[in-house]
Amino acid sequence: MADTAALLHALDLNPAAVLSHAMDGALASLLAERRPELVQALVVADATIKNQPPKTRPILDITDRPRRAPSLAALRKAVEARANPDTTYFLDSAHRSPDGWGFLIDQADLMTSQAALAGDFSAAWLRSAGPPAHLLRAEHSFLLTPATAPWMADARPDTTLRELPACGHWLHTDDPAGFAEAVAVSSTADGPARTRSPGTAERRRPRTQPSNHPPTPLREHRSTS
Repeated sequence: MADTAALLHALDLNPAAVLSHAMDGALASLLAERRPELVQALVVADATIKNQPPKTRPILDITDRPRRAPSLAALRKAVEARANPDTTYFLDSAHRSPDGWGFLIDQADLMTSQAALAGDFSAAWLRSAGPPAHLLRAEHSFLLTPATAPWMADARPDTTLRELPACGHWLHTDDPAGFAEAVAVSSTADGPARTRSPGTAERRRPRTQPSNHPPTPLREHRSTS
């Protein structure tokens, strides 16, 4: 979180509309909670703040992924053989090195990040009230459940929920145009209250004053990007 705050300062982008996806939704919530002056709006794409069993499977074990393969086809076959929820996420980072094909991501770092962001971040989500939040859910998400999504929208002031139909967790690759439109609308000052696309659901809770409770303790997170 401190790295994100420092980057916003360095680029002179504060306050900024902060877009997060998956487990980075917890980091965005912590940023809005602890540094609200840096956040103009939150756009949270298919992220849950209840990232623990039985709500979700918080950690995807990737320790058995090959470090190198002789070809891109062999790397793809190895990934697909391990029953990933979506192979695109890994294959998008496929990279050819002198010793073969591998990933730009570091598997050990990604495992550390997943462990750090497993848990219930409901308190941080509620205490981040101040900047408006726009929650985007994929219809076929394996992470943000049909029960958790409306809870997040209803529990936090000035928060909307919009569902993108026929999309899985990686909704930005399943529906690039729809995702771009939803993010563009969410990033404006008025937010998505002015629009509703066919087949989407939208909820909004009125804004109230932020909580005066002490901030949620921050667990260290190492970025893999």
